[in-house]
Amino acid sequence: MPAWPDLLLATDLGLLLRLDGRFYTTGDEGQHYGITWDDRALYLGAGARLRRVAVEGDVLVRGDVPYANGAGKLHQILFHAGRLLVANTGKNRVDVVDPASGATTSHDCNGVGEERDVHHLNSLAFGADGSLWTCNHNRGPSFVDRFDAAFRHRARVEGVGVCNHNLFVEDGRLLTLSSSLGRVTVVDADGGRQEHPLDFARADPACRFARGWAHAGGDWVVAGSRLSDQASTRCGGALLLLDAEWDVVDAVRLPVAAQVYELRALGADRAHHDRPFPFDPGRLAATAIS
Repeated sequence: MPAWPDLLLATDLGLLLRLDGRFYTTGDEGQHYGITWDDRALYLGAGARLRRVAVEGDVLVRGDVPYANGAGKLHQILFHAGRLLVANTGKNRVDVVDPASGATTSHDCNGVGEERDVHHLNSLAFGADGSLWTCNHNRGPSFVDRFDAAFRHRARVEGVGVCNHNLFVEDGRLLTLSSSLGRVTVVDADGGRQEHPLDFARADPACRFARGWAHAGGDWVVAGSRLSDQASTRCGGALLLLDAEWDVVDAVRLPVAAQVYELRALGADRAHHDRPFPFDPGRLAATAIS
């Protein structure tokens, strides 16, 4: 049997757990997006809320980080250097949040400067040199920006896909997920490009909108959502397990009709930050659904 990593999935119905090959609800209901953690707690983006889940003593405790800079559209979040970086899509900014106090500094990372959804900044990644990369789209052609540690703009990469989400930088290569085209775009250091279509038909032929990935070991897990006959309504999903050449190793359908926004591998996830999960993930399992 293919070796799947254990996963957390943020969906429009709530947070799902895939543990030892089975799916579970977690009791974290409603739309969730960002997923990250530090050594003590799990952090989740839910609308304009920045949620915190931790084990205190022998009790699983849920609460909110006192963060008041949301605009109802928090997307990816990433723990880095003691802070939470939040893709505050509703304001087209990156917020840097102290997870204990909620103290926040906010950075305009796409030159808009207005609280309106123009470039749909949605995903974040760090390069080995400490540079911050952001993924953006205006529900059309996408671009990736690179900033230095002081949030000064240094470069832009265009022509990477349509309605992109997720990005990863390693060994001079930029990898990003073209959601509407259902493919991975790889941009080499010299600007050369490779395109890798994703074969969601192995799980669900109607899955076309690719969003959310994890890089565990040499493999990748990529999520896809299925579009219904009603415009822009996503009503199902699938997961692909792919090898380093982007060939499908295995595929599964979600056991619920959920739209996937983000996923993380609970072990070493190179597309995240490689920190071990802060508590036994089985503590999150509420109801088995597969």
